[in-house]
Amino acid sequence: MGWPCATASRQKGLCASGIYAALTEANLFHYHGAVLLGTAPNRVRFGYVENKGHMESGVITGIPAPKYWHEVVRDVPWVAAPREGQREVVTPWRVLMLAKDLNGLVNNRIIAQVADQPDKTLFPDGAQTEWIKPGRASFTWLVEGPDRLSLANHKKYVDGCSELGIESVVVDDGWELWQQTEKNAAGRTKWEMLKELVDYARPKNVNIWVWRSSSPRAGNTSDIGLVDPDERADFMRKCAEVGVKGLKIDFFHTENLFTVNLMEDILRAAAKEKLMVIFHGVNKPTGDSYTYPNLLAKEAVRGLECVGAENSWAPGPPWPYHDTVLPFTRWLAGPADYTPLNFRAFCHPSVTFAHQLSSIYMFTSPMLIFAADMEDMLASPGRSFIEQVPVTWDETVVLPESGIGELAALARRKDDVWYLTVLNGEQARKFDARLDFLPKGSYRMEIAADTPGNRKLIQVKQRKIRAGQRLQEELMPGGGFVARIVKINP
Repeated sequence: MGWPCATASRQKGLCASGIYAALTEANLFHYHGAVLLGTAPNRVRFGYVENKGHMESGVITGIPAPKYWHEVVRDVPWVAAPREGQREVVTPWRVLMLAKDLNGLVNNRIIAQVADQPDKTLFPDGAQTEWIKPGRASFTWLVEGPDRLSLANHKKYVDGCSELGIESVVVDDGWELWQQTEKNAAGRTKWEMLKELVDYARPKNVNIWVWRSSSPRAGNTSDIGLVDPDERADFMRKCAEVGVKGLKIDFFHTENLFTVNLMEDILRAAAKEKLMVIFHGVNKPTGDSYTYPNLLAKEAVRGLECVGAENSWAPGPPWPYHDTVLPFTRWLAGPADYTPLNFRAFCHPSVTFAHQLSSIYMFTSPMLIFAADMEDMLASPGRSFIEQVPVTWDETVVLPESGIGELAALARRKDDVWYLTVLNGEQARKFDARLDFLPKGSYRMEIAADTPGNRKLIQVKQRKIRAGQRLQEELMPGGGFVARIVKINP
């Protein structure tokens, strides 16, 4: 992941030294992934780690027993070898990003420039290959209710996605047991029930993605994962046959050579069946989505499913701080599967509802999966911002008022429409910025912002503005807003 200027202080959006730097690696294939190890104050080095549970159990990949989730062993020797049929070991790039400001850092293109090009036999038109279709999705893993993983509930979410114009529903862990758990299974297999869902969703213009573990899981004997080539090929074939469009593959839990190779094997097998992929429970992106454009995102982030686990299995800093760091660190490496947007238990009280809504514009991804309960999205005062959020962008500008860990303010353009997404840190402040990113002219602005005195209520306001005009908004601790800006025809 990227680590910009660890000693940054806010001086008009610059580090104290006047330079921002971020370290990562790119084009990681057939090689053990590296991490950054702190060796002394303001000193890091690249190194290699293994999970202690993998080493003690002998199971080289997948999720280990819970007591080992945060247990790593540093600098375990491993053997680098050429790919089969080749004579040279190809190492990944070690990347140092340098920029004079956050805008330059966010808009660097170095990872794309050092990534291998896609295989034309799998992706004849690269990222524009016709079956690769970025979009938005809903999933029920974080929603409330006893039947959240049922077939009936997924049909309800298909209905809601159709009404909102959301392109897909991701069916998460649990669908593999439908034939045992569904009351109306009537002897049908999980594949027959999955096809029923696909057939139900198709005329509503909603696609279905499904979850699968990549690897064996400690304590789970029902899923062997996709390590075996025959199992992998059979699973991909069945998904394609019933009409599934994409896969959420989970529980890699390591970045060793074996798992890096497993990820590439999964991507190639999926591409042969014209299946898109996101990786969950996985290492940082390394430009692999440029080489395999069917890979739309990787998790590799402390996202909303970690809310409530701050002092247990998912330790981390306060959410307002965390969310105002991520755009300038993790997102430098590539899109993440943060699963933003929730207005219930997974909306931490330290952030507001407007912060949650704005986050779907900040934590962007070609596969943007919403965590919110469907009823909340349909009834939200900011519903139009959910319906209209793009997942790919033509331009991004970091406003100079941004400061790592304090305020994240980005302007993004899709076609002729600009969006301004702002997330605030832990301190209340007045947002005061000049709209210099807009081309000359007059605009209509619609803003979804916090309601003063009510952290759980979004208010939508409209106003007319001109390019270069100052915009001022009061921001609560952990607050935020999102604005849609459309030019008024002369």
